[in-house]
Amino acid sequence: MNDIVLVRGGISLHPFSDEDLPLVLDHHSDPEAHRFLSGNARPWDERQAELWLSRTLENQARHGFSTFKVTLRQQRVREAYPSVAARLDLSEGQVAEKAASSIRTGPQFLGWAGFVPIEETSEIGLSYSFSRAARSLYPTIARDICQGLTDWFFENTYFSHLVASFRTDDRDGRDMVSKLGFTYRESSRIDGSPCDLFQLLSPSMRSYVMSA
Repeated sequence: MNDIVLVRGGISLHPFSDEDLPLVLDHHSDPEAHRFLSGNARPWDERQAELWLSRTLENQARHGFSTFKVTLRQQRVREAYPSVAARLDLSEGQVAEKAASSIRTGPQFLGWAGFVPIEETSEIGLSYSFSRAARSLYPTIARDICQGLTDWFFENTYFSHLVASFRTDDRDGRDMVSKLGFTYRESSRIDGSPCDLFQLLSPSMRSYVMSA
C-alpha cells in the first residue's frame, strides 16, 4: 500500500500520525463535522478525539489503510481548480472568509476520508468528514475525494465490494454515493438513527455478475 494517496490537483490524502490529535480535536470541535456520523450533537472532547485517532492508527497498522487526513495547498489548487481559486479571492461570509484566509497562508487541513473496517460483517466502509470551510469553498469535495478513494481501494485491495452507510436524513451523502455507482442494499439503525447501507462492487466482480 502507498503511504500517500494523491487524489487530484492540490488535494492529497496522508495517513494520520500520533501528532495529529490537535487537528482531529479542532476539526470535531464543530458538531457539524460529525453531524451525520453519530448521534452526538456536541463538540468532541479530548478523550473522544484520542479514541478516534487511536482506532484510526490501529486500522492503518492492521489493514494498510484507514481514514486519511485530507490536506490542500493553495498554490496547487489555483493551478488545478480555477473555480475554487476564484472563491478564495471572492469568498463571502464568515466561514468562507476564514477558510480563504487559512488556505492562503499555507497547507490546510480540510478533514478526513477513507475506510473503516466493519468487524461484524468483515466488510470495509467508506467514510468521510469535511469542515464547513472546505465544503464552502469546494462544494464537490466529498464527491471528488470519494471517487478517488473508491478507485484507489479496488486498485490496491482484493475486496469484492465496498459499502457506505448513511443516515436517512443525509440526502447529500446518499445522492453522492448513488452518483458514484453505489446501490442500496439494506436498512438498519446506528446510534438510534435510521440508516441505509449502500454497496459498490469491484470492477472484476461487476464483470463477473454481468457475464453470469
